[in-house]
Amino acid sequence: MQERDPHQWCFVSGKVSALETTLLRGDFLQKSLYLEGREELLSCIKDSPLRDYFHGVDDLSVFEDIINERYLTLVHEIRRFSPSAAVCDFFLHPYDFMNLKNLLKESIYGLPPAKRFPSTVGDGTWRDLWEGDRKPSLPEVYEDAVNALKSHMKDDAAKADGPSLIDSVLDGYLLHYLSTLAAELKSELIREYVRDYLRLKGILIFQRVPAGRETTVLWFLKRDEFFERFLPGPPLHWKEALLEIVPERIVEKIVTGDKEGLLSRYEKYTSDYLMEKLEPALYAVFGPERVFGYLAGLTAELFNLRLLIGGKVNKLNPQIIKTALRRTYV
Repeated sequence: MQERDPHQWCFVSGKVSALETTLLRGDFLQKSLYLEGREELLSCIKDSPLRDYFHGVDDLSVFEDIINERYLTLVHEIRRFSPSAAVCDFFLHPYDFMNLKNLLKESIYGLPPAKRFPSTVGDGTWRDLWEGDRKPSLPEVYEDAVNALKSHMKDDAAKADGPSLIDSVLDGYLLHYLSTLAAELKSELIREYVRDYLRLKGILIFQRVPAGRETTVLWFLKRDEFFERFLPGPPLHWKEALLEIVPERIVEKIVTGDKEGLLSRYEKYTSDYLMEKLEPALYAVFGPERVFGYLAGLTAELFNLRLLIGGKVNKLNPQIIKTALRRTYV
């Protein structure tokens, strides 16, 4: 692979530096929690960087469409100027995989149609892919993932998993592809972030994998020494495995509380930990780190907005929303 001159990142890093000032800070989220009614919420939004996207109370009824489109537009704008598309594709492909998984669940298992995340790839392309006609515009990982799923569906034991089989197979291919994209960026900070990201996802997936199929499902971790110790060796409780990746203070936050909320706490606090790891990217003058950090912050912001606006519109308890909000980048 040809080495890239880090100075190629100067222009897009400058653009990102300006865009970072539009990321919503934690104080905006906290202030919005206790607003009363849609008018107050809209007034708060119009006093923020979101002002150009929300024009009236009726927009709150379609807020998810608005913030999804905004996210996609911003990421594609950065992608247009980046020396490597990989830095943006890392954040775009999870949504394409989600759309593909939803279509397959609907087509194969008759699940109710799920709303698609906006994408340049439509359902027609996904149907063609499933029927064996891969479009040249798609990376090969999608064809590989679909072929692997078809192979697993011939196995009666795997087939019994139903829709979860689609999740486990396609998630593995997505995560493997994300590690490939990260390697292309040749950044130690991003490499370490993605290493921990994959390990944390692996532990999460491990919790729902049927006994005996752990190694097959978690193949995307195979070149990781953590995987080599975690799976083939003596049984290791997931909490012990987690302590090898994140600080004990975070593990304590995850395990403290009722069992029903364990998954939510795991996702929140591991997400916060990963965002914390990206803090040095804020101080990079230019390079893929600066761009990657901003995009991770934008992705966390999308999650928080979906939770905050959706929670307020549906009159959820502010404390429930507050406990689920993710750490912001700025």
